[in-house]
Amino acid sequence: MKKIFLSIMVCLLLSSGICLAADSDQPVITAKNKKFDVFAATYILSGDVYIQHKSRTVKADYAEYNLLKQEVKAKGNILFVDGDFSASCQALTAYILEENVDLSAGVVFRRDNLRITANTANFNWQSKLAVFRQNVKINNNGKQSKTELATYNVDSGELKF
Repeated sequence: MKKIFLSIMVCLLLSSGICLAADSDQPVITAKNKKFDVFAATYILSGDVYIQHKSRTVKADYAEYNLLKQEVKAKGNILFVDGDFSASCQALTAYILEENVDLSAGVVFRRDNLRITANTANFNWQSKLAVFRQNVKINNNGKQSKTELATYNVDSGELKF
């Protein structure tokens, strides 16, 4: 009986669409269509999905946010923003506990006068390193380059390829 009561309370709390925004460790989650799978502890979101956790924001057409694993899987018209840079793509998996995000399917990274496109990218917000792989095209202050692998340190601005 206690498990059923707790499940109902969790469902009511989380299905409201916004998790306790007063606590900075709690994400802000909104979408046109929201479902919460109590047994999987997963939000299933579609239509103007918006997930904000600390300084990072994900906007997408569709996303699933597993609260137990602290993992976001998003698809369609994705915009990932962290501080003063952004990346767009069509598929994203964010591993919040590992402080890591994988982007794929038409990755476009933007920051000031730097634009990097690639098939895939990975960003670790602890090390501040972004790694771009496959068909990497770099436009850095108007200078164009092509490579298969590039790394960019968001803190120092160092770009290697």
